Amino acid sequence: MYDASFARYYDELGWDSFALSIAPHFASFLESQGCLPRSALDVACGTGVLMVELRRLIPGLQVHGLDQSEEMLRVTGGRLATGYPSPILFHGDMTHFSLGRKFDLITCSYDSLNHILEPEGVRSAFASVAAHLNPGGWYIVDVNTDLAFRTNWNGYTVRHRNGNLVIEKPIYDARRKLAVVAIEATVVRDGVPVGYVNEVFWEKAYAGDELVKWMREGGLDVRFIRDFRGNDVVEPDKTYRPFFYATKS
Repeated sequence: MYDASFARYYDELGWDSFALSIAPHFASFLESQGCLPRSALDVACGTGVLMVELRRLIPGLQVHGLDQSEEMLRVTGGRLATGYPSPILFHGDMTHFSLGRKFDLITCSYDSLNHILEPEGVRSAFASVAAHLNPGGWYIVDVNTDLAFRTNWNGYTVRHRNGNLVIEKPIYDARRKLAVVAIEATVVRDGVPVGYVNEVFWEKAYAGDELVKWMREGGLDVRFIRDFRGNDVVEPDKTYRPFFYATKS
């Protein structure tokens, strides 16, 4: 998952906007809980935008990133090369990792968890997180719901992002709760095409009560479920993207 061109142009094509928007919410939440993390792990860290923002918002935070894509990690390493404390990056699978250290904060954002297509993989991911979370620390994860896929993942969209052309062709199989999207993009600079992206990836929808149950079984206690604006959510399956805030059981 993700070739060199997708990693290289990921931010330029506008996919960095999600991390930029949620980082202040995460920092505000931690402050509201009286938590000043000294170490953080971003699981499926991508190009490292969330890591940069959290390091900026939380002074002295030691950021770490885990991703399955070596190309993404190369971009992350370049982005975080300057600044202190310096980052530590791990190449690995979010469904099962053993890093030999624990963290005050673990994040997994931008529906990265939906990329795990089997329930056993999700359970294993939660167990890995619990094994790496310090007592009193927080795990924050968001997902696309079945509602989000049924509403937004059928059709054909053509968008201009930062002056670049992005074509997305998503399809959602509601019976199997399985989504696939094909992305084609042309990167334009000064009116001249300079790069192309052709990527396909899959996502799976999981019910909110399943995720809460699997987190509990893996050693995590969900304390809050909220929407993008930070409002409490009673029924996560009735919102497009719930955020789960969990501590170690």
